[in-house]
Amino acid sequence: MKNVVLKRAVIAALPLMIALLLFMPGNAESKDKAKALKISVSKGELKINKVKFSFPWTYEMFEKALGKSDRIYKGSNDIHTYDEKGIILYQKPGTPTVSDFNIYFNLKENYKFTPQSIFSGEFYIEGVRVDQNLSLEELKKKLPQYNFKESLIGSYKGEYKGVYFYIDYNESQTEIIYISCGKK
Repeated sequence: MKNVVLKRAVIAALPLMIALLLFMPGNAESKDKAKALKISVSKGELKINKVKFSFPWTYEMFEKALGKSDRIYKGSNDIHTYDEKGIILYQKPGTPTVSDFNIYFNLKENYKFTPQSIFSGEFYIEGVRVDQNLSLEELKKKLPQYNFKESLIGSYKGEYKGVYFYIDYNESQTEIIYISCGKK
């Protein structure tokens, strides 16, 4: 008799427990939002999901598109880290201005500000989908207008319509570690 009552109580409470798990912060819903993230740069313009950015970029614009950052590392820049989204922002201290942002496809770096997860959304440059497996050769072929060349810091820099990218590759130049995007 006790087992039957206990089973009925558990079955009755199950929908409530599932609902609580689904709507708790840091749950699957938050991860779905990170996966649903769509970032695009086209003709010098940045768009994150449905938020169109005007220049100069500000933390407030990024907050509208991404939410509040998970943490801030104070240094020569205030670095805002979005751990589950795989993104960091570089904000000039004492100003609202964000100079550039990084999207992490690999967590090879291990700095205090490195996100805990890789970017799992969609990222497009001039309509070309960019993911971890876009080789340097393919990138140059698909985006010739950016004229990607090796930079002083070892990554590859390309620029078009006032937007620049630094793209850091693995040694074989077949996998992207991270992409840094900024506007002049």
